[in-house]
Amino acid sequence: MATMQSLWAQPEWRKHVYMVLGVWLIMSLAGILQMLSIQDLSTFQKSFSVLLWIGLLLAYLGQMIPGLHESFLVENPNSKQIILFVLIIFYVAFIVYANAASALTPRDLLVGAGYLAVPVALAYMIRNKPLRLSPGDAILILLIWFPIEFGLLPEISIPFKQGLVSMYHLYGIILAILIFLAIRRIPDMGLRIYMSRREVLLALKLSAIFFIVFALPIGLSTGFIRWQIDSGPLWKWFIGILGTAFFIAFPEEILFRGIIQKLIEKRMQNRPGTALIIASIIFGLAHANNPKPPYLHLSFGAIGAFALPWVYVVLATIAGWFYGKAYQKTGSIAAAALVHTVVDCVWWMFFAG
Repeated sequence: MATMQSLWAQPEWRKHVYMVLGVWLIMSLAGILQMLSIQDLSTFQKSFSVLLWIGLLLAYLGQMIPGLHESFLVENPNSKQIILFVLIIFYVAFIVYANAASALTPRDLLVGAGYLAVPVALAYMIRNKPLRLSPGDAILILLIWFPIEFGLLPEISIPFKQGLVSMYHLYGIILAILIFLAIRRIPDMGLRIYMSRREVLLALKLSAIFFIVFALPIGLSTGFIRWQIDSGPLWKWFIGILGTAFFIAFPEEILFRGIIQKLIEKRMQNRPGTALIIASIIFGLAHANNPKPPYLHLSFGAIGAFALPWVYVVLATIAGWFYGKAYQKTGSIAAAALVHTVVDCVWWMFFAG
């Protein structure tokens, strides 16, 4: 088992550590400054929010340092006890924090515990199954994804009342990474922040092609987007870019590229192009619940009717192909997340739906 000393001796590994620590410090500071500016929170509430913010950020971003899971969990005979301890700490933190916010209900206690425990238990049940998108993997993905997507989890935000991010949104990201790197053990997920110059340039190239060839012609011709510059101060743009990158782009790319696309590729071994198309369609359909006109009205008889935001789904599917292509060409979730971040940020900075 690799030790911290042996990992630290690798210059490439230190680059990843420095990058993660730098992002963590910047995001921690940005969050702390915003929390301290909130007037109607007590000193205790602000302090607790700050501690939880920097702790959960570290638990999230720290998992993007390559080799940590393999060295300290996968090859560790006490990994189950470590993961159980982490889950207990998370649950206790949730109870104390929610109670301090006067927002704790019996339902929250039950749902909060189930969301942390059930996916981990299932992951251990299928731990030694072949790595491919099996029914067990599909259920596992849905158990992590759907409760966040459909707002089924306790609505507790950090900080209190005026949250930067949902507490259980962060838990879901951390849980997905932990399960699929330390328990299901996808060895080539490519989860890291540090990128080479080639990866950055490729990501920017794919972003430009998507916008010029697809997003602008389709979006403008259908009225899905229109030219409108966000006139907010530059510091809000900076915070918005960070938030988009690490609370939208990275989580979605971890789920749809690092987990779903990777597992489909392993199932369809010699057909990476087909796997990319399937993962892109899943990504596009995952945006069908976004209320963005124009709509395609579908009727299902006695079941009911559904207004499908068809332009949103089409553009998301095409965008998913570009995100997935960046992932396939580089093996890096960061490259896919950079394309995703550029697309989303250009959209909200310069266009409006």
